[in-house]
Amino acid sequence: MDCPIWGTDDISDEELLKEFEAVKNMTVPLPIPSPSSDEFEKIWARIQEEKAESKNVPESDQPEHPKVIKPRFGWKRLAAIGLIACLVAGSGCMVAMGTKSYFYRERVRDENNIVYNNDSNKIAVNGEEEAYKAIEDELEINSLKLGFIPGDMDFKALYIDNDRADMEFIYNKQFFYFCQSKSDRETSSVYGGDYDKQNEFKIHNKWIDKDISIESEVLEDGNLRYKASFISKGVYCRAIGIMNKEEFIEIVKRITN
Repeated sequence: MDCPIWGTDDISDEELLKEFEAVKNMTVPLPIPSPSSDEFEKIWARIQEEKAESKNVPESDQPEHPKVIKPRFGWKRLAAIGLIACLVAGSGCMVAMGTKSYFYRERVRDENNIVYNNDSNKIAVNGEEEAYKAIEDELEINSLKLGFIPGDMDFKALYIDNDRADMEFIYNKQFFYFCQSKSDRETSSVYGGDYDKQNEFKIHNKWIDKDISIESEVLEDGNLRYKASFISKGVYCRAIGIMNKEEFIEIVKRITN
């Protein structure tokens, strides 16, 4: 609904009455206690009384000095218009007070079947090192780390929710996720997918002394998405990304404690 905008220097009684009637007939709930049913009539009557009184002042009582032109509003009329403005604002022209605002990104699927996290779970960090520290503080674990990151892969965000942390990177306009949780659970939206077990293979990571399985999934656009998962010292870890096979292997081989 558009809010009426009034000037303070020129408005007729008829126009003011129309504004009263328009606000009076509103059915939108107000964020303040509703006035009595005859409140508008009372205010309008006071305005008319003030107008009549001003007309009855004898000319002999008028000051001899030059008349100063002032806005046509007495304090009562200003109060009346202020009341209307408050009511109109409460009806939808302004955001209601007392509510908390959030930026929220819905969970929607992209063309590669990844569902992004809600911004409400996004943790403010500057770079990977702060992200690892936040993971350790929030999950109370010894965070695993990426010992190798391709030159063009950039850290984008950290999401922590329900004892799970997802580090999000961008590489060649594709998403890469490094995910950690306290237990082996398929709860993260980015963990899912239809991976081909027949093409599964293993690599050895000497830094954590683990043989790690890597699976691949063919996407609709023909790209391959790789996934590696393992448990190290009570931390369940997954790396998921769309990239060159050799680069993905190099990332997984150099994950460290």
